[in-house]
Amino acid sequence: NNRTIAELAAAAPDRIVGCASVDPRRGMEGVRELRRAVKEDGLRAYKVLPFLYGAPPNDAIYYPYYSACADLGIPVLVLTGHTAVMERSDVGRPLYLDDVALYFRDLTIIAGHAGFPWTDELIGLAWKHERVFIDTSGQRPKYLPPALKHFLNSYGREKVLFGTGYPFMDYAKPVSDVASMDLREESRTAFLWDNAARIWGWS
Repeated sequence: NNRTIAELAAAAPDRIVGCASVDPRRGMEGVRELRRAVKEDGLRAYKVLPFLYGAPPNDAIYYPYYSACADLGIPVLVLTGHTAVMERSDVGRPLYLDDVALYFRDLTIIAGHAGFPWTDELIGLAWKHERVFIDTSGQRPKYLPPALKHFLNSYGREKVLFGTGYPFMDYAKPVSDVASMDLREESRTAFLWDNAARIWGWS
């Protein structure tokens, strides 16, 4: 329920950003709900779980929502990678986001769960598109693929955001993982805070 999420976010506006969730199969009715949730409830992003809808993120059902997000100036968070539930995983391939990023050049796209096992595809997209970012939620940082660790510690320092997957994953272990990783200090700071702060306007 978008209003419930908005109430939770409003309790700590300097720490929590609420994301709207609307089934894209609702068509324009859903677009109106997304706009209402942003304008009236103060939610600041749109979350998409392609496996729930059986359609990859470049499917036409999402385009009215992407257009609304671009118009409203909010990011879209798209779950990428395989699913941990018994639903289709192929809809989570990061490569589908290439079409979206090419068409919606001013839309900020945050690809959740690091695209595993197609992480290299996602790294390529984040390098290619200025407004495509990688979120590591759902993955313990110490188990991230070596290519992604290298990316966030070098030329992709500004493109990777720390995440957990709470309540399915507690905060403590992922935070501990980052503390023990061999990262440059500027990479660690960007990963844990700076990149997210820049997207949400906290920097």
